[in-house]
Amino acid sequence: MCSLACSLLLPRSPARGTGLKLPVYEGKEEEQLKAKFQELVSPTQPTDAPSFAHSMATPLQDKAALAMEASAKKRMGELEAMLVALTEEKAKIKTLTVDQVLAADPALRAELNKEIVEDKWY
Repeated sequence: MCSLACSLLLPRSPARGTGLKLPVYEGKEEEQLKAKFQELVSPTQPTDAPSFAHSMATPLQDKAALAMEASAKKRMGELEAMLVALTEEKAKIKTLTVDQVLAADPALRAELNKEIVEDKWY
């Protein structure tokens, strides 16, 4: 028999000591969920076989898809060029001076000079 301290530490079942007998749960939700998951992640057709949606595509849809692909490739090239330019610009920041920045942006130079004249240092 367990002591009082032991009985306080052990988890108690709701039926313990009451004479109540709970039925065993026999749900199949876990198996159903696993089966449904496998159904969703496993392709029903081989990947190299044309899909039903592809076989229903019209020549007009094919042209639109090709145009979208060409546009996307063009934009990818533009973004890659921007990335190269930004990488080069980032490398130059370490040696960039205020004079160089102000020479490249006359509007910023005028704004700063105006603030200095107006004694705005904040």
